[in-house]
Amino acid sequence: SKLTIIENIIAGPEQTDSDEMRTFSDTVGALTVSDKVTAGLNYDYAMDKVEGEGINWQALALYLRGQITPVFALAPRFEWYNDADGFVTGTAQALKEFTMTAELKHSAGLIFRAEYRRDWSDEDYFVKKGVGVNNQNTFTLGFVYGFSSKAP
Repeated sequence: SKLTIIENIIAGPEQTDSDEMRTFSDTVGALTVSDKVTAGLNYDYAMDKVEGEGINWQALALYLRGQITPVFALAPRFEWYNDADGFVTGTAQALKEFTMTAELKHSAGLIFRAEYRRDWSDEDYFVKKGVGVNNQNTFTLGFVYGFSSKAP
């Protein structure tokens, strides 16, 4: 199938000394556009109560993966996270991020990834040189090696 949809729901009491129920819903969709392009969407929603008051948070992620050549792929991703009550992050805010990942595969199973990520918020949530700022940039390099029990 070219379309995959997965729904996960987790519910139960989460807080210490409380019977309040937390409900968390995770919806994932992936679409194989072609043998070289995949698109995806992930939506999360959670609700709980703190001292009888209802709170919630939600997130949305969109991504695309393009296999440019047999050994090189690019994958941009955008995420939005709304913690309007500040329950998860400690600050009432909306966070966003954009990530671009470049991937090189070696025929022996080694994968090299270089990733640039930019995060930003509508609040000064990040810290730079001891001062609160509303954004941050990160760059990551990674190596992955896949092990398999399958015969060559």
